[in-house]
Amino acid sequence: MDKAQLRQEMKAARQKMPADSRMGFDRQLQQSLFQHPCWIEAKTIGLTISVGTETNTAGIFKRAWLEGKRTAAPVIERGEMVFRGFSNKSELKKASFGLLEPAAGEAVSKDMLDLLIVPGLAFNDSGYRLGYGGGYFDRYLIDYKGWTVSLVYPFQLVESLPVESFDVPVEKLLIAAEEKT
Repeated sequence: MDKAQLRQEMKAARQKMPADSRMGFDRQLQQSLFQHPCWIEAKTIGLTISVGTETNTAGIFKRAWLEGKRTAAPVIERGEMVFRGFSNKSELKKASFGLLEPAAGEAVSKDMLDLLIVPGLAFNDSGYRLGYGGGYFDRYLIDYKGWTVSLVYPFQLVESLPVESFDVPVEKLLIAAEEKT
């Protein structure tokens, strides 16, 4: 299966997932993250601001702020991804594709990010991911030295994933468990 087809399939699977299942998975993933050494040790965290059916990151931002951690979200500037700090929702603005981003926060350099929570649509056991197609995270990760983690719904873990020479795997996949019925 090619990348475009797999992207469509994963987006459709996320859309079909019942809201209560998604919320349960999000709670599981957040619990796993908050107990992981990468979270406990991190002082500055970079992550995307979720929209729609993406893994919800609002609770992650809130917990970081409660714990006194600095947060930063990606912004595309002149074709490159940079992270800008922010400390509450009022500092966000609407960007292209319905995304939210920090309106004017100060830039947070790559070496200041202790933990980067990397989004994706599909993942394999080796930490390779299928992103949204812009290649921004792969380019950013080339020389990133901090922790990389992805939060994964069970159906997003796939056996086969097209991997290219420029793809950079994440260090740790936190995978929500299917509920037993």
